[in-house]
Amino acid sequence: MAQRSPQFCKGVGDSFSEFAEQTSAHAIPRAYNSRSCFKKILWLLLFFICFSAFSFQAVLIIQRFLRNDIIVGVEMKFENIPFPSVTVCNLNPYKNSLARTLGPVQDTVINSGIGFNGTKRMERYE
Repeated sequence: MAQRSPQFCKGVGDSFSEFAEQTSAHAIPRAYNSRSCFKKILWLLLFFICFSAFSFQAVLIIQRFLRNDIIVGVEMKFENIPFPSVTVCNLNPYKNSLARTLGPVQDTVINSGIGFNGTKRMERYE
């Protein structure tokens, strides 16, 4: 087994000290900076209890996700329904009988080349 150099151990120790002083996990800097051994143990114990609770909750959530539970069930039923009443709507805004009696409308329809039945016609409607 290779022997670790003192410089490597010093670098790891410095990195750990910097992490322990500047991390945002509240218990670690307090445990590192505490002078009494009782406070260090108390803060570390509190940290590990909270970390264990977090880990437990994370495992429960991952297990629930991996179960692939059906959250929404869709059921489709096809039944025979009566055919609805059908209303045919005339899209022509002019009445054929009225257009035949009015001179200006009749001239416009005839000059446009469209017959009274809605078809394109070249000859005059008489």
